[in-house]
Amino acid sequence: MSAPDPFETSVGDRRRARRQAAQGEVRVIVETSELQGDADNIGRSGILFFTDGALRVKVEFEQDGVVREMRGQLVRCERIHGERRGWAVEFDQ
Repeated sequence: MSAPDPFETSVGDRRRARRQAAQGEVRVIVETSELQGDADNIGRSGILFFTDGALRVKVEFEQDGVVREMRGQLVRCERIHGERRGWAVEFDQ
């Protein structure tokens, strides 16, 4: 049996590009100072709104001993457990 492909994704994965495991520190600089949009719903714990604008960011990370810098937009934030969150950034092409 051959070794698993580190870029292989499951059938239900809808990513546009293959991924590989990564470790190391990441630093995100928010470049968008303001977003404006339309409210969808609001409650005591928060608000959901929609915007045509993007939350632009610069991401600095180390890969294979080299510090890289990429720009893109924040596309998702998900609370994992307690205060721990997962953030997803879509890089510019």
